[in-house]
Amino acid sequence: MKAMRLASVLFAVLLIVVAMLGAAILTTDLGRFKPLVESLASDLLVRDLKVDGPLSIRVGREIHVVADAVRITNPDWAQEDDFIRAGKLDVTLQTLPLLSEQYFIEDLSLDGVEISLEQNEAGENTWALFGAEDADDEATVELGEESAEPLELQIRQARIRDLALAYSDAEREAPLVFTAPRIDEQLLESGDVQIALDGDLNGTAVSLDATAGKFADLLAAGPARVELRAIIGEISISGNAGVDSLDAPRNANARLEIDGPNAQYLTDVLSIPPVTQGPLNLLVSVTPEADRTDLNIQGQFGEFELDVTGATADLQDLSDATVTFRASGPDAAVFGDLAGLEHIPPDPFSLRGAV
Repeated sequence: MKAMRLASVLFAVLLIVVAMLGAAILTTDLGRFKPLVESLASDLLVRDLKVDGPLSIRVGREIHVVADAVRITNPDWAQEDDFIRAGKLDVTLQTLPLLSEQYFIEDLSLDGVEISLEQNEAGENTWALFGAEDADDEATVELGEESAEPLELQIRQARIRDLALAYSDAEREAPLVFTAPRIDEQLLESGDVQIALDGDLNGTAVSLDATAGKFADLLAAGPARVELRAIIGEISISGNAGVDSLDAPRNANARLEIDGPNAQYLTDVLSIPPVTQGPLNLLVSVTPEADRTDLNIQGQFGEFELDVTGATADLQDLSDATVTFRASGPDAAVFGDLAGLEHIPPDPFSLRGAV
């Protein structure tokens, strides 16, 4: 009997200790361990992550993280010191799913975000996190080796305010700059992801409403579909597309309409050298057939009247693809410049061909 009482007392004491530890964890702000959090996150990203402002981490049924002045550094070769800077990060995610390596984010808010996307002449880029470039260089995945499980992630809703994104590469004379006062994402009841934004691309107003596939399919490079409508200044882009697998596509379909006042207007917005002037009206379609996938591009691109058709039996191996095209315009010299051909007279032309 004494042994039973002693065991009962010890068990009760153990329960009290466990309860006290649990209460301590639930009531303690883990933000006091900021150096450890920065170190763990940096190891995961294979890039330094710094929190220059206050950090608060509360753990309960949900984990709530609030951080000020968060940044992820760039590689040494990049011109900008940081890849991402965020004035404020506020994220809430469910706790229990983390035990099975599932990341269910209930709410994500980012304010004052600056992103620098750079690519050098060697093809290295600043957005290759998690050691992606090293893994590619070393070819760590061998034939027959199982690939890593896809990340199980869902974001129920997200808000980004005051975003500034710049992209530059070795061939671009001036960076492509995109700013957005708001970007909103939400998870629909169907499981699809809906995104809406208003912004500015190199001084031109931009808006986008798009619905993509399910988070799990996108992360696993599985089936995907998207419906979108975008406005870039005076250019409208609308359509839909779908593919049975992002990783190994066998079946795809798409229909995309692009309309604008002038082809040069589009190249000016994208900060690339002008190609031609004149109306912009293109219809792009991808249609699956029984034994092939057909591509068709028709319309007006500046001075050029285009009619391109193509077909392939295997979307993963385009070596058997066939393309026929017809182009006509008032100035053959412009077409010659695009093709890298010199001394082409500026006369009207009509061209047909097949590849």
